[in-house]
Amino acid sequence: REMGVDMIAIYMGDAPGHDWRASPVFGDLTGLPPVHVIVGGSEGLYSEALMAAEGAARGGSQVTLDVYAEMPHGFTKYRFDAANLAMARVAEWLGDHARSCVGEPVLGQGPQRGPVPRLASVRSPTWARASFPLS
Repeated sequence: REMGVDMIAIYMGDAPGHDWRASPVFGDLTGLPPVHVIVGGSEGLYSEALMAAEGAARGGSQVTLDVYAEMPHGFTKYRFDAANLAMARVAEWLGDHARSCVGEPVLGQGPQRGPVPRLASVRSPTWARASFPLS
């Protein structure tokens, strides 16, 4: 916990510690779009992640909160099974919310922008699924 306090002091300098620019828990979270919070159960900022999720929910946002037991800060960047699951969950969540906003995509046509580039789906140990435009 002491290291966390020291890191905040380095990051914030002379600015007030409860500034909204330091953490969303200190800001007005009213009117946010849907929010998906992914946090590890051993995250050093676990309580702050929960407070941010609760604040967004109080502000009227639809909130999805996924807690991954025993996972540390930044676990999604490592080759943990939980990281793969988290990335798959957020990819599915993003797809669901994108479709609810614009409807199902029509192959080869983008909304008022002409042809959409072809996409290739790639599976790797780090990401559950990523799409890249083909040259």
